[in-house]
Amino acid sequence: MKRESLRQAAIFGFAAFMFVSALASTTWANGEEFFAPAKNSKIDLVYFGRIKDSQTGRSVTDSVYFVLTDNATGLSFPFVNDKPGHFRSPDVGTAIKEIGEKIDVSAFEVSVIAGGYKRVVLNRMPRKADGAVELDVRLEPVIPGDVSAAGVGGSNVQTIGIILIGAIVAWVIARVVRTSDRPRTAAR
Repeated sequence: MKRESLRQAAIFGFAAFMFVSALASTTWANGEEFFAPAKNSKIDLVYFGRIKDSQTGRSVTDSVYFVLTDNATGLSFPFVNDKPGHFRSPDVGTAIKEIGEKIDVSAFEVSVIAGGYKRVVLNRMPRKADGAVELDVRLEPVIPGDVSAAGVGGSNVQTIGIILIGAIVAWVIARVVRTSDRPRTAAR
C-alpha cells in the first residue's frame, strides 16, 4: 500500500513539474508576462530590477516614473513600476535597431522620479548591450524642510516663484481681455 501511494506521489510530482516547466517559457509577474519579447522575437535590450528605499531597504511600492534617454539617438522611453516594487523597461534595443543605429549603453541616462524621494539620474549603465540586464535602484527619501532636495515638486522657493509668475501672467491676460472689447473714445 505504501509503495503504491509513493508511486502516485512521484507521478503527480513529475506531472506538476512538467506543467510548470511548460508555462515557464516567459517569466510571469503579477499575472502579466514580464519578459515577453516584442513581436514574438528575441529580446534585444531590456532593463529590469527593484526599487528600494536607501534608508530602510524596503521596496518602494508607490508610483515611480522612469525615463530612459539615449543621448546618442535622442530616443526616450518612459515606463513605470508595478506595485511590488519591480520595473521593466521597454525593449530599447529593438527600438534603436529599428531606426538603423547601434546600441551605445554609455550614452544612456535613466531619470527616476518618485513622490517623497529625491530625483535620481543614472548615468553609468552596465556595459552589457543585449538581453535582459538587471539594474537595481535605491532612492533617497526627501527630508522635510530640506531646501536643497530636488524632489518631485522641487523646493518651496521655486514653487512659490512659479505661482507668482503665473498669477502675474493671469492678471495681465485678464486686463487685456477686459479692455479689448471696449470701444475707443476720442474724447479723452
